[in-house]
Amino acid sequence: MTVGTFTMNKSQRLVANGAAKEDVRPVLTTVYIGKNGAGKGVAVSTDGYMLVEKHIDYDGDESIMLDAKGVAVCKDNKQTGTVTFSIGEADCMDADVDGGTRHVDVVCGTYPRYEKLFPEGKPQFGIVLSKDVLAKMLKCLDEKNGEGNIAFFFYSSSTAVEFHAGDEVRGLIMSLHTASSYR
Repeated sequence: MTVGTFTMNKSQRLVANGAAKEDVRPVLTTVYIGKNGAGKGVAVSTDGYMLVEKHIDYDGDESIMLDAKGVAVCKDNKQTGTVTFSIGEADCMDADVDGGTRHVDVVCGTYPRYEKLFPEGKPQFGIVLSKDVLAKMLKCLDEKNGEGNIAFFFYSSSTAVEFHAGDEVRGLIMSLHTASSYR
């Protein structure tokens, strides 16, 4: 059993943003590196409420958990456009970054079994939002005024998706941005 050397580009390292910030459950402040049920290399993070899985090239046999803050601060090696992680000193991985080597802590524990959380079967329809549209929508909300949560209501694949934030805000995502055959 070995932990392999692997690389992550900037986009893949953004998965660290999904990890919990508070260490009430320290395992949730990590980026899990391993293989999913299909045998593909993955980087996974969760804060207990949302979960993100991104594919990476990883051929090690063992899974590891890296401190998410350590992963997040790694800057690309300008020559390769990636960060290469390899076995380092005890309880850390060495990250080959621009400007040298950074030590990223390995966290001990067992990562939650997350794969069964993904629904099986084909979705009825999905919603496709660009990051810009979602950011614009979020900028319209005021958490201090009770608008911290957004509820989405799906009626059919051919109608707009309705959303509510608190009792005072409602809106629509027009059917131009919905997809009846998601995936």
